[in-house]
Amino acid sequence: MNNTKQKIIDAMYDLIAEKGYDKSSIAQICEVVGIKKPSVYYYFKSKEDIFVELYKQTLDADEHLLKKSIFLVDNESYMKFLYSGLIDYLYSYDDKYWRIIMEFHIQSTRIDRIKELDKLYYSKFYKLLHEIINKGIKFRALKIDINIDLNIQILLNTIYGLENSIVYDIPFDFKAIWDETINRLLFVEGTK
Repeated sequence: MNNTKQKIIDAMYDLIAEKGYDKSSIAQICEVVGIKKPSVYYYFKSKEDIFVELYKQTLDADEHLLKKSIFLVDNESYMKFLYSGLIDYLYSYDDKYWRIIMEFHIQSTRIDRIKELDKLYYSKFYKLLHEIINKGIKFRALKIDINIDLNIQILLNTIYGLENSIVYDIPFDFKAIWDETINRLLFVEGTK
C-alpha cells in the first residue's frame, strides 16, 4: 500500500482512538499527516471511506490470527492455542485498539458499509471457528457429538463480552472466564 495512503489510515486510527469517529475530520487527518485535503481525496472519497478501510485492515489482522490454527498439528498444540493463544490475542492490543473496536460497533448502527463488513467478517470468523472445532474433534480433544454451531456462538459472545470488559476497564478475571468457557463447552473430560 502507498505510504501516504497508509499514513492517512494510521492518522484516522489515532484520531478515532482519541476523539471518536464523529469528532474526527479530514482537516485533522491532514494536520497529523502533514498534507493538504486534495492529497487525502486522491486516495479516499470521504472520511467514511478511510474509516471503512481502517476497519478492513483491523479485521484482516484478527482473521490472520485465527488462521494460524491451520498449522496446529496435534492435541497439545491445539489445546495450547485454545487455552492461551486466543486469550493472549485479546491482551495483545492496547487501549487505542479497543476504543477503535468499540467505535466500529457504534458506527455499525449508522454506517451501512460498516454493518455489511460486520456481517462479512462474522461469517468468516464463524467459518474459521468451525474449522478450529473440527480440528479439535479430529485430535480427539473435543467431544465428537458437541453442538458445533451453539459452541461457536457461545465462543464468539464470550470474546465480544471480554472485549467490552477490556474497553470499559471492568476488573474481571479474563483468563478464568475463558478457561471455564472452554472447559464447559468443548473438551472431553480430563483432556486439559
